[in-house]
Formats: sequence, C-alpha cells, structure tokens
Amino acid sequence: MDLNTPREGASNSRPPYFDGNDYPYWKARMTTYLSSLGVRVWRSVRYGYEAPTIEDATTKKMRAKEDTEWISADNESFEANSKALGAIYGALSKTEFSRISTCTTAKEAWDILQVTHEGTKTVKTSKIQMLTTRFEELRMSEDETFDSFITKLSDIVNSFHALGEPISNLKVCRKVLRSLPERFRTKVVAIEERPEIDNMLFEELVGKLQTFELNHLTKKTTSKLKE
Repeated sequence: MDLNTPREGASNSRPPYFDGNDYPYWKARMTTYLSSLGVRVWRSVRYGYEAPTIEDATTKKMRAKEDTEWISADNESFEANSKALGAIYGALSKTEFSRISTCTTAKEAWDILQVTHEGTKTVKTSKIQMLTTRFEELRMSEDETFDSFITKLSDIVNSFHALGEPISNLKVCRKVLRSLPERFRTKVVAIEERPEIDNMLFEELVGKLQTFELNHLTKKTTSKLKE
C-alpha cells in the first residue's frame, strides 16, 4: 500500500480522493463535499472569483485593491475561493494535481478537470446522445435477472446525472415498466392501474418487482419439485 495515498474516510473533513479514475463518481461526491463547506464556497466554484477592485481616485480607472483596503465582503469571497481551491488540491493525486497546479481560482481548477475528464461541450453533447440511445434501447431479456437489468439502467441514469442532465423519477419508472419481458406482464398491468403510479418512487417500484420475481422463481421451483 502506498503510504502517500490519502486514506479516504479516515476523517470526515477529508475530501473524496481522485486519481483519474471514474470522474463522474468523484464529481458527484466532490460537489456535495464542496457544498457542505458553505454556500459561498460552492458559488466560488460555479461562478468564479475575481480579486476586488476599486476606482482610483487620481486616474479614475479601476485598479486591484490592496488587501488592506478589503471590506468584509471581499474577505469572505477570498476565503471562499481559498477553501474551495484548497479542497480540490487536497483531493487529487499528484498526476491530477499537476493539471491544475498553476490555477489561482477554484472555478479554473474545476473547469480544467471537467474538460479533461468529460470533454468539451461538444463532447458532452455527444455523450448525452449516446446515453439517450442506450436508455431508449435497453430491454430486459427473458433469461436475464431483474437485478442485472436494473444495474444496467442505474448505470445509465447515474451517467446522465453526472453530466448535469438528470432523468426524472417518472421517466425512469415508465422506462422500467415498458422494458420488462412477458413474465412480468401481470405485475406491470397491476402497477399501471394504480392511481398513484405517477408518484411512485423508483426504489419502491424496484422493490415491488424484485419481490414479484422472487415469488415467481419460488413458485417455478416448487412446481418442478412436484413433477
């Protein structure tokens, strides 16, 4: 084990570690971590930070303020950016840190990592289109387990979320119901006839269908034993 590698989970204050693998997973966790440091911290990542300026009394032109001229709001903005940038620095492996080592704002560092691992806006659009195709074409086969199907679907849904394009709970539930094989037909019909179907949570739907499959397999096994 590399003793220089941060031990994630050793402290509640330690940011999630990123070594270049599974960026969407890290991004989701890091977003939550940065938000937990305060709303100003997360805003500095989203909207950036600019050093405070003031109009020069002599030239009438804007100039950077000396830190002795800063007011309370200037101090707070500076501290928020420093906290965010420090958290990002502390989350990265040496290789990933080298990409952003010259950054002076959290937004700049965040954007570099995002473009590096997600691609440009064009690449992102292309990824979303591919995910949309996968989402629409995914079907559960007759010889597949329900858990296997849900794992595939969840992977696609999570990828959408990581790209900033979350899919609504209703759309995912409807996708599940129309993608199941014939053996689920009676259960699907029963669920669709319920008035609260449009408000059913994804987790609740998955639980009902897992129970149905388990009962179906149990009855099938019992029937074979009786033959």
